[in-house]
Amino acid sequence: MSKQPWKHTQLRDILDICRNGLVCSQDADPVHAMPVTRIETISKGIIDFDRVGFAPLEEVNPDYLIQKGDILLSHINSVKHIGKVAIKQDDQPLLHGMNLMLLRFNKQVDPEYAYAVMDSLQTKKYFERRAKKAVSQASLNRQDIFDLPVFLPPLSEQRRIASVLGSGNTALEETENVIIKTEKLRDALLHELLTRGLPGHHTEWKEVPGLGTIPATWQATRLSEIAKVVTGNTPPRVNSAYYGGEVPWVKPSDLGKHYVGESAEYLTEEGLAVARLVPGGSVLVSCIGTIGEVAIAKLPLCFNQQINALIPNKKVLSSFLYWSVLNKATYIKAIAPMTAVPILNKNEFSKTKIAVPTIAEQRGILLLLDSINLALEQALTIKGLYSDLCQSMRLDLLSPIGKLK
Repeated sequence: MSKQPWKHTQLRDILDICRNGLVCSQDADPVHAMPVTRIETISKGIIDFDRVGFAPLEEVNPDYLIQKGDILLSHINSVKHIGKVAIKQDDQPLLHGMNLMLLRFNKQVDPEYAYAVMDSLQTKKYFERRAKKAVSQASLNRQDIFDLPVFLPPLSEQRRIASVLGSGNTALEETENVIIKTEKLRDALLHELLTRGLPGHHTEWKEVPGLGTIPATWQATRLSEIAKVVTGNTPPRVNSAYYGGEVPWVKPSDLGKHYVGESAEYLTEEGLAVARLVPGGSVLVSCIGTIGEVAIAKLPLCFNQQINALIPNKKVLSSFLYWSVLNKATYIKAIAPMTAVPILNKNEFSKTKIAVPTIAEQRGILLLLDSINLALEQALTIKGLYSDLCQSMRLDLLSPIGKLK
């Protein structure tokens, strides 16, 4: 690394442009319009052209075209998303719209290094502290942005740092692509196995209303015929003796993964007496708000009133029931009333039809599904490791920025 000292400066001193976007229409016909950014355009930390509006050509101001190397900053958003950034990495035409701040750095700064600084955890925390908070959102004014302290190494060193960080980001992106492809493969395989069975096992078929074509030997059955359906309960919080024990008490936010057995809250024996305990192997399904989130209880546990549990009988294996319910998630969401907070009716949910093969074929199907799910879980683990590594590299290579107050 260069022996030249790092310069302590502020963001205002290394910017050529810091401005909000162009006020324009965003609902024009895409064929005769220019793509224009919205708040959600950078919600994934990239410039997502699937989440843009379209401005009529007569409203386009060329001065507001985003250049390669420009950084977009979310300065009006929820506290969770305030300070989110994305960098323009190509020359594809894109207009800078309202509610995202555009930062264009001067020649002292390498754009990729600037992005690394702006995307660092320390900068994020700085903006969260400076943000003006309202009921549903937070905001940063221009002064908040200008005041950001920056430690600036020589340009050559900036480029070396950006290159190292870029290699980590590339590995992370490649892992994310593997995850996306694996999820698509799993979903396609899931539907095929749960409607057609094991490859080569069936030659005769039957049509079942609500299920379509399934193997002739399979049983079309309602959930209530293969599992006991129960709704959870929440012990009154006014009695602190109910909480702080050893029995997991699960909420909808704990679901959405294959197994659940740990929770943010645990019940005592007193709490257990007024809660709903189900055995390990039960399938838990969110029935309020985030309808359709599913998980298998890894061990006996309790759950709140926003969850229905399926306790499988001898006709179905727990994991097969899990995958079947997951495969029906779209249908389950559709049968909930379209209200501000959707609530899934227990009786309607109990009537949900699934196709059930023999236990032997269920085991064969699970072998295939579990193998691809294991690959997905391994990819997710690797992603987490890469993410931690990238964050660690940022802390090491941008270490002076850790002095931000």
